[in-house]
Amino acid sequence: DESYTYSDYVAIQWTDRNTIASVYPNPSDGVFYINSHWDSSQTSVMDLTGRVVWHSKNQVTPEIDLRHLPAGSYIIQLQKEGKVQTHVLIKK
Repeated sequence: DESYTYSDYVAIQWTDRNTIASVYPNPSDGVFYINSHWDSSQTSVMDLTGRVVWHSKNQVTPEIDLRHLPAGSYIIQLQKEGKVQTHVLIKK
C-alpha cells in the first residue's frame, strides 16, 4: 500500500578496524548518548563555524546535553591517542 512508518530513534555508527562508536538518538531534542568500546580522552561538540559549544576532557562521558543550544547541525569529535572520529549531530 506504499505506506511507511518511521522511528524517532536513529543511531549513527562509526566502524573501522580500531574503533566503534555510536551516538543516538540523532536527530535529538538535545540529549545525545555515546555508546563506545573506545574510551575517548577528549570529546568536543562544535557549531558549524568551529566554535566549541561543549567539551569533556579525560573522562568518559556517555551523555551530551545540548538542550541549551538552538536547533541546528553540530559536529562531534572524539579523540584518543592521535585517533579522531567526527560526525554531524542534528538538534531538533
